[in-house]
Amino acid sequence: MNDLITVREPESPACPQFHLTNGKVSMILAVAAGKLVNLHTGAPMPDRGDFGYLLEDRFRVLATVRQDGDSRYVEFLRQEFPEYGRGDFRLPAVSVAQPNGSRLTDLKYAGYRIEAGKPRLAGLPATRVDDGDEDAARTLFVDLRDDLTGLTVTLAYTIFRDEPVIARSAVARNDGDGPLDLERIMSLSLDLPDRDWTMTEFMGAWARERRPFTQPLHPGVQGVGSLRGASGPFANPTAVFARPHADED
Repeated sequence: MNDLITVREPESPACPQFHLTNGKVSMILAVAAGKLVNLHTGAPMPDRGDFGYLLEDRFRVLATVRQDGDSRYVEFLRQEFPEYGRGDFRLPAVSVAQPNGSRLTDLKYAGYRIEAGKPRLAGLPATRVDDGDEDAARTLFVDLRDDLTGLTVTLAYTIFRDEPVIARSAVARNDGDGPLDLERIMSLSLDLPDRDWTMTEFMGAWARERRPFTQPLHPGVQGVGSLRGASGPFANPTAVFARPHADED
């Protein structure tokens, strides 16, 4: 089942492309300007030699910041793990404070590995494969590293053999000499290709748990959360994004 994840190096070993697919779903990642970017997530794509044509590189009016040495605008690259202070105006997926107060990081691609199965997440609920059935999934690990601080973030992508599912997680590690204060880390950052989506959240109370509430996505920040410190009938920490007319199939 090695064909669940295909790695291609169309330009150089420093700019690989990763295609995760099982014939039911595809995710295509690439390294551009040193950053890990998402070229496609969704319907299955036939494999081909180079997916670079999916990379956004056209001129944009009012885009003021470019990545040094590259013609692409950082804010329009669909970064897998955006950060603070590099000309990217998304909410950062990770934020660390250095002892001098700086929160600037420059996480660049530092390598990858592929393992059979799916790793367990210590202390956290997570999907898994049956013991002894390591062919049921493959996991791609991609390391991103900030050379100045030594911050390393490892992104894990698990694709399952029999289901149209890709599981995500992230681990931050301090490989530097000084302390770092981890202020924010997300397990996922995903740019959707357009705005034609709905968001469903689940609220409720005792004896009427998980009542769905659906609304169109709109400009601004939408969120799901609770101040109770734990999930329960009042708040379920789940959001479902779908096309307006999507059904269970």
